[in-house]
Amino acid sequence: MSGTLVVLLPSEAGERLYKRLGQGTFAFRPVDHAHWAASGEDVSVVYYRSGKLVVQGKGTADFAERHREEPEHAIRMLAPVLRVGPAHHEVRQHRQPLARRHR
Repeated sequence: MSGTLVVLLPSEAGERLYKRLGQGTFAFRPVDHAHWAASGEDVSVVYYRSGKLVVQGKGTADFAERHREEPEHAIRMLAPVLRVGPAHHEVRQHRQPLARRHR
């Protein structure tokens, strides 16, 4: 099953991820409004200038686990900061408490 992971990533963590992916089997390509984009290991990864990291593909869960860092800069899939939406298997950052969203 494919999935999508969307998180905000500090620029230092984005640079470290770029270096790690460059040492592996990832192929880089230019993308508008992005620092970098790469494909490999059953995912497509784009790190946008806004700090948003988007990971898509059937290897999304494996990618998130493999490239996890310490908690302050982690690619994490934990509620309530990030919640997996059932319709699109997408992780989104919430700006309001979950209790208020469902009224």
